[in-house]
Amino acid sequence: ATANLAVLLAQLPEEWDSELPLLLPAHAAGAGLEPPPVPALREQIARARRWRLRDLLAKTVRDCSLFSVTQTSARFTAVARAQAGRLAAVVASPDEAIGSGQTLKDGGTSTVARLLVDGRPLLVKRYNLKGLGHALGRALRPSRAWHSWRAAHLLQFLGIPTPAPLALIEERLGPLRRRAWLVSEYCPGANLLSHLAAEHEPPAAEACAILQLFAAMHRQRITHGDLKAMNLLWHAGQVWLIDLDDVVQHRSAAAHSRAWSRDRARLLRNWPVGSALYRWLDDHLPAA
Repeated sequence: ATANLAVLLAQLPEEWDSELPLLLPAHAAGAGLEPPPVPALREQIARARRWRLRDLLAKTVRDCSLFSVTQTSARFTAVARAQAGRLAAVVASPDEAIGSGQTLKDGGTSTVARLLVDGRPLLVKRYNLKGLGHALGRALRPSRAWHSWRAAHLLQFLGIPTPAPLALIEERLGPLRRRAWLVSEYCPGANLLSHLAAEHEPPAAEACAILQLFAAMHRQRITHGDLKAMNLLWHAGQVWLIDLDDVVQHRSAAAHSRAWSRDRARLLRNWPVGSALYRWLDDHLPAA
């Protein structure tokens, strides 16, 4: 009975775990059972969540009810099955889709375009290969699009705001990876560099969202790896993470602490030392 209860509770957001002492007596009374010890139940809930996450991440690159996955010697695609029909043309010819959209970035490492599909805005990001050396260095590793695809599903599973990942496309030559594309929902929010003024503390809503984001990331031992304010968007009352190429969920507290120290320093460098916003962030972000 306790194991079944843990599986049920594991589907709730982790913030609900603090309410277990209030929830359990009501559940026990309704079921006619003694409430299980809270520490033991917490451990079973955590174990069930870890299993659910591993299962989801495995499914994101396997043909199943949630994802349509196709693999040949020349190409790999994974598409959210519910979106496969409307994304068929984009997945078939992602460069044509980029060419038909509004270019947001056209750099050496990536090309990004916004386009409308069935009236909904999407973002298509191509991960470029800068030259032969870069191509050879990336050939035997998972592409940055692959990493971002899985990172976006990880964040969504954990309730951390990020645009929904819709499709992953990789060019391949047998086991070698070449160019890759990521298709996601478009987030129209303003980045924090333009949205927040250095000479002021953040408004109450933004302050709350910033604290919630980094508390959740810290709790899950997640770091971003390139925490420029341009990669944080204010939208719909939340701060959203984008550009997930270097996102890591760390196994150990020590590894997380080292990476968070770098993330924290990078975020603070967006604003002048001593400015009101810099001081507020330095005082309120989790300690390095």
